[in-house]
Amino acid sequence: MCAIYESIKNQIQYWIKYENDKPKVPYNESTKKLYDEYRSKNDRDCVLNDGNLLADTIFSLWLPLRFALVNLHTYYEIKEITGYSIVEKNINFLQTLDNSIECLLPKEDEVTEVLSKLFVIGVKRVNTMILPDRGLQYKQYDYMPNFLKECFVGGKYSYAFNYNNEKFKDWVSQQKLWMFFDDGIISEQNIKDLAHTGDINNNVPKDKVGLIKCLNSYIDILEERKKYLYGI
Repeated sequence: MCAIYESIKNQIQYWIKYENDKPKVPYNESTKKLYDEYRSKNDRDCVLNDGNLLADTIFSLWLPLRFALVNLHTYYEIKEITGYSIVEKNINFLQTLDNSIECLLPKEDEVTEVLSKLFVIGVKRVNTMILPDRGLQYKQYDYMPNFLKECFVGGKYSYAFNYNNEKFKDWVSQQKLWMFFDDGIISEQNIKDLAHTGDINNNVPKDKVGLIKCLNSYIDILEERKKYLYGI
C-alpha cells in the first residue's frame, strides 16, 4: 500500500470497526449507560481524553474526505465505483471505499496529498476539545467557524454558556481555540473563514483550489494549537 493512503485507510477502518463493535441494542434510556461505556472506551475523542464523554472532534475527518471525493469525481462516478451513494457515511460505503481508495483518490493528485496530511494530525488529541455541555455533540454543527459563531449571545448554542459571551470566551481560552480568530481576538467579527467561501456559514469549498486551501487551513490551525497544548 502506498504510504500516502495509510492515514486515510486507518481512519476508514477505525470507522468500520467502531460501527461493527458498537452495542447491537436500540439506544434509549435503559441502554444509555451501555452506549456511554462503549463510547468512553472506544471513541477516539474520549480515549484521547481519558474517557471523558464531553470530548468531541474539532474538525470532522469525514467531511474533508467527502469533499475530496466529490471534487475528484461526480456522484454518479462514485456510486459506479463503490455501488453506494456517498450521501451517508454508512458501513457498506466505507467498506467499499476502503478497497477502492487508490481509484477514488489518485496518489499523484494534490488533494490526496493534503488530505493524507490532515488525517495524520486529525486523529491526535490536538483535534479534540472538551465541550461544556454534552448535548452539543448531538447538534448539527459540522464546521467549527459556524459553531463558534453560534456560541455567541444570540446564537443557537449560546445556551451552553448561559447566554454569556464572557463565559464563552473563557471556554475558548481554556480549550486553546483562539487561533480560530484573527489576531487571537475572540469576537464574532474575527472568526476566520477557513473554507475560503466568503461566508462562515458555508463550509463547502467552491472548487479544487478552495478545497486545497481549506484542508491546509485545517492543518495550520491544528499545528498552531499543538504548540499551545504541548509547547512544541
